[in-house]
Amino acid sequence: MFVVIKLNLIVVISFFMIQTNAYAYFGPAIGLGILGILLIFILSILIALIAILYIPIKKFILKIKKNIEKNNQS
Repeated sequence: MFVVIKLNLIVVISFFMIQTNAYAYFGPAIGLGILGILLIFILSILIALIAILYIPIKKFILKIKKNIEKNNQS
């Protein structure tokens, strides 16, 4: 049992120590995808903020309009 654990540990350590360069190419498609995801994330945050603040602001504006109408009628 101990031999198997020791062997597994040696394999894992050697896997992380003996690595070479991947020479991978990230084309413009990946950049456009990341840009699109970032744009959608920012827009979703803005829409959430607007949705949270819409009703209190609308009530405040209606309250101001009612006060103005009361003052104009008096």
